[in-house]
Parts: sequence; structure tokens; C-alpha cells
Amino acid sequence: MDKVNIILCTYNGEKYLRILLDSLLAQTYRNIDVYIRDDGSNDSTPQILCEYENRMQSGVRIHVLRDSLGNLGYVKNFLKTIRDSGDAEYYAFCDQDDYWLPDKIKNAVELLSKKPQNKCLLYSCAYETRDENLDFVSEGHVPTSFNRLDVGKSLSLFDGGWLLGFTLVMNRHLKKLAFDNDEQEMYSHDIWTQAVAVGFGGELVYDERIGAYFRRHSSTTSIAESGVNSSFINAWTYRWNEFFGNGKLFVQLKSGMQTYAKIYGNRVKKKRDQEFLTYFGAEKNKYRFKKLFYPYRLKQSLIVELAWRIAIFLGKI
Repeated sequence: MDKVNIILCTYNGEKYLRILLDSLLAQTYRNIDVYIRDDGSNDSTPQILCEYENRMQSGVRIHVLRDSLGNLGYVKNFLKTIRDSGDAEYYAFCDQDDYWLPDKIKNAVELLSKKPQNKCLLYSCAYETRDENLDFVSEGHVPTSFNRLDVGKSLSLFDGGWLLGFTLVMNRHLKKLAFDNDEQEMYSHDIWTQAVAVGFGGELVYDERIGAYFRRHSSTTSIAESGVNSSFINAWTYRWNEFFGNGKLFVQLKSGMQTYAKIYGNRVKKKRDQEFLTYFGAEKNKYRFKKLFYPYRLKQSLIVELAWRIAIFLGKI
């Protein structure tokens, strides 16, 4: 039976962590290793992890990784954890406050194992957005198919098209290509995974079966399902703060584009992707004019595309 590694990073997650861990232990697939690294929590998260450490239930094993590096931050914590995890045929990302349905991993392996493993495979399940009590809020968004994406759109957060980390399972080939390196600077591990898969002709395996509940609560940090683009006012208030305030979004996106260009450069398959990486992966705004008039859409919404071009004009990207 193929091995699946689940990658979980924690930080002050005491409120919902036990519920999440119990849902992982309840997976019906029988060959799973869960690798967890805590990022310096100051609540009871470390104690909860000690409680679950080395627990095994029906072929699901929990491992807690420890080091002296302290707080690495969201992205670098995930990078450290996946790179320190053992070898497996498949790798899944997990968030500390969500809830997984019992057949999530079984369904993923069932579909992925039917595909050729010498190409980049990325599975994503359907999900529901729930409130802090796991009461239904809305259906999750359906990700954009890879044939509508390119590296530019992927790294630019093509609105409505990104994949949420907790829905993802990747094969070993994609994991090695995306993470068997020493790079630390990227926007997020899930967006990075999608961008690498797109750049190298990968396949998105979308499963319409609900695999998990995305819990949104007062401490949720991601903008996914947050309503940022739910109205003109919300969208532009958020972007105004990013343009002229202390927002880090554009800094992180620009850094991720430069990292991608440095690693993959001309290795990506499509000429359009190579062109994007030449312009947007350069340092010191070398190609600002070419980026401003880049001939391909990077955003789905015209309003958001305009915001993106303004960010380029202002030197944010």
C-alpha cells in the first residue's frame, strides 16, 4: 500500500487542534505518517502534541519534529516540515484548525494511483466552508483547471483560481521538483506547488467529493473565503492598504516570482512562462515597462487586473 505523508504545522492552535488530529487518526486509509512541527507556540499546543505524539491508530502514525530553530513563520515552517518528513509516494498539506472527513486520503490515492507517476500530479478535493462550530457556511470554490492557467497566473494569485493547501495531495515526482531544494522565499507552499505543477505540464485531479471542512474563525490568517473580493469597496480597501500601507502581499509575491525564476528559469515548458519569468523574476524593477504592458491577463476580474497593473506601476511587483 502506497505511503502518504501528511504535513502539519502548528502555532497557537490549541482550540481546534485535538479535533483536527482526531480526524486524521480516523482516516480510513491505512498507511499514513503525520509529520508535525510546532512553530514556537505559547499556548497549550506543545502539550497537546506530546499527548498525541507517536500515537498510532489503524495505520495512521503521528510524528512530532523538534529542532532549535524557533519561530520560522508560516511558509518556512511548512518548508522545514516537508523537507524533514520521510519518503512517501504521496504528500498532503494540512492546517491545524480544519476537519478532514474519513475518506479524504483514501479518495485521493484512489484517483492519483491511476495516473502516470512520472508527471506532476496534484489532487484537490471539494470542501465546505464552516464556522468555528463547524456549522455550514457555504460551498467551497472550484479551482481553475490547469489548461486555463500558466505560471504567471499561478504566481499572481489568479483570483478564484488558487488551490487551498488542506485540499491538496501531490505525488512524489511533484514533491521532489517543488521542494527538494534549499529555497525559502515564496508566497505560500500551496500556491508554489500549483505553480510548479502548471509550469511543468502537470495534471490537476479534481475530486467533487467533499474531503474536508475549511473552518473560518476570528483567528484565521488566510484571505481565502474571507470576502475580500465580495464587493468593490472591500476589494479596493484591501488593495489600498497593500499599495500605500504596510501590507506584505506584494513583497511576498515578488519574492516568490524571483525565486521561481531562479530555480526553474528556462526549464518551464511554455514560451509564455519563460517570458513571464524573465520580466517578473528580474530584480530591481529592470523590466517595469514590459511588466506594465505585459500582453497576457494575470487576473480573472478586470477590476483586479487594473489593481495589479497599478501595483506594477508603483513598483510593488
